[in-house]
Amino acid sequence: MPSVGWLADTWSALTDHVSPIWQACSDFVARWWGEFAGLSPLQKTLAIATLAGLVGVPSAVAFFRRRPLPSPPGPPTGPTPDSGGDPLVQRALDHYATKLEDDLARRDEELRAAKAALEALARERKDATGERAERLAEAQALAAEGDFAKAEAIFEEIARAHEEAGRADLKSAAAALKHKAALALGRSVEAALHAYARAAELDPDDGEAAYWVGRSNMDMGRTAAAAAAFEALAARGNRVSEPRWLTWGHFGLGDARTAQGNLDAAGAAYRRAQELCERGLEADPSNAEWQRDLSVSHNRVGDVLVAQGKLADALAAYTASRAIAERLATSAPGNAGWQADLAASHGKMGQLLVRMGRNDEALALFKKGRAIVAPLAERSGHALWMRYLRGFEADIAAIEGR
Repeated sequence: MPSVGWLADTWSALTDHVSPIWQACSDFVARWWGEFAGLSPLQKTLAIATLAGLVGVPSAVAFFRRRPLPSPPGPPTGPTPDSGGDPLVQRALDHYATKLEDDLARRDEELRAAKAALEALARERKDATGERAERLAEAQALAAEGDFAKAEAIFEEIARAHEEAGRADLKSAAAALKHKAALALGRSVEAALHAYARAAELDPDDGEAAYWVGRSNMDMGRTAAAAAAFEALAARGNRVSEPRWLTWGHFGLGDARTAQGNLDAAGAAYRRAQELCERGLEADPSNAEWQRDLSVSHNRVGDVLVAQGKLADALAAYTASRAIAERLATSAPGNAGWQADLAASHGKMGQLLVRMGRNDEALALFKKGRAIVAPLAERSGHALWMRYLRGFEADIAAIEGR
């Protein structure tokens, strides 16, 4: 065992070496901070990305997700879903939309879940009588003004009634809890997680509930719990009620492993999702949802390859993703989500090409991306489009100003 004196001498020697290094770093930061502040947005981003590569792969992954393809689940369909003619449901949906984040794919999926919940509330009201009908009418009116608390409470009552009815009604109880969770997402991820977890326990083959258990944990920074939830969903295999939820479970597992810095496991999960997408398209080649999911799978695989330094392979993956996004966007010019996918693909490929020293090709992609988002930003003023537009303009200026 080393002596105390040896340890003291070693520590002293180390501090003698480290102190000058620390002082040099401090001087460097003080001297060059002013110059960094004067860099263009792209130059700043590249500098940060270089530092990220030095301090850890997960940071590098985050850089290459500066303008990511929207995360699964589901193909985005643009604005708030139509209520089917019920003005109270539509007003409630409009209020709900203001609570959600900018990610169009995630936003659309949450809106679709909320729409299903609000329509279920309207059906319950139509079938009710007496005092219950009055309570349901009050809950629907409050939801139309953006207050979903009473609607959540009613779905809780419905779920408990089905639970008390016994095993035959457990799926109905799970459905009511999913409606409660969908409305809760706009105010509290933790409340939504609790309801989704109960739904998944009551109906283990309900892929939607299982997926949102994992995704809600991810939103709360609980990556280990999220990974466990996604792994449990993946293990259900063909027993999952809807095959695409199984695919999204693998996407979610890949996201969780990426967040944990386990890129090999993340790549394996994304490739498994890719296989499931390809299988879905073999059965239904014209299915736009499977096509969009396949595009996302190529994109996610590309992210991992970038983080692993395999830039040529990453470019091939991004190219495959963009080809699908381009077909979908061309087939539906009015689909804002698919336009977002294509714009994000142009931006992501452009960023990679800049890193590879292929600035002319990157510039062409940045201009294509700007051409997509500029009219959308002008018409809607949506924060996501404005952010995309500012990013493309900064990237273009950085290249043209060299």
